Amino acid sequence: KHHWLVDKAVDLADRLLWAYNTSTGIPHATVNLKTKKHTNPKWAGGASVLSEFGTVQMELKTLSYHTGNIIYDKKATKIMNVIRRHMPPDGMTPTYMNPTTGKWTTDHLTLGALGDSYFEYLLKSWLLTGQVEDRYKEMFSQVAQGIIDKLIKKSHPSGQVYVAQFKRGAVIHKMDHLA
Repeated sequence: KHHWLVDKAVDLADRLLWAYNTSTGIPHATVNLKTKKHTNPKWAGGASVLSEFGTVQMELKTLSYHTGNIIYDKKATKIMNVIRRHMPPDGMTPTYMNPTTGKWTTDHLTLGALGDSYFEYLLKSWLLTGQVEDRYKEMFSQVAQGIIDKLIKKSHPSGQVYVAQFKRGAVIHKMDHLA
């Protein structure tokens, strides 16, 4: 019905895929749609941000579904494979990853900015796949338990529950507004 919209999505996605040309498949955050040059911002220390590269699965899988072109699904799957391969035992994935090595460049854990969307997308991706790709559900369950074990805290003396952060080996008793 709206083939022109799918055509536009394909045009944009094909140009965005240039950013995925890294040794791990973890994309850079910025891509010049004309020159194909792709980079990560200096403020991220050259790393890719979890809430960005960890939240493209639904869009790419849906585009593959509507076009019959599996390349988009393959790019999304590759990202999840890299994340899963480097996922700590508690499932708590830090906010920055080196797109060349696939290694985390920080221990910063947050449900706020830089990490929030990724955690949501795990469950949404499992639902989008018709609850067939269980790795999304397994990763979500692992993360949920990690959040409970590591980041759920109670304030004193009021006893209010909040979601803390973790950075540089210590709990940061601060809750971001997106958490």
